[in-house]
Amino acid sequence: QDVLYVEVKGSTSRGEVVIVTRNEVAHARTHHPDTELFVVSLIAVEYRESQPRASGGKEGGYPGWAAEESRIQKTGFEERVPDD
Repeated sequence: QDVLYVEVKGSTSRGEVVIVTRNEVAHARTHHPDTELFVVSLIAVEYRESQPRASGGKEGGYPGWAAEESRIQKTGFEERVPDD
């Protein structure tokens, strides 16, 4: 049985950069090459009666996405504050 592990991200921007978690990267690397990052960019969001509604978007698929180290950039840190 063939399995494809897909991570889906959506953005109202052009989607040149998407945020992925450490666990998402680790999962994709564990299951490489049977992985794909699927990005829907340029999503239009309208607010009607305080309910958001998304429409449109441009689709893009990136097979084997987490294998290429040069495309993943660490952009954040986690600070553990001392207990009081």
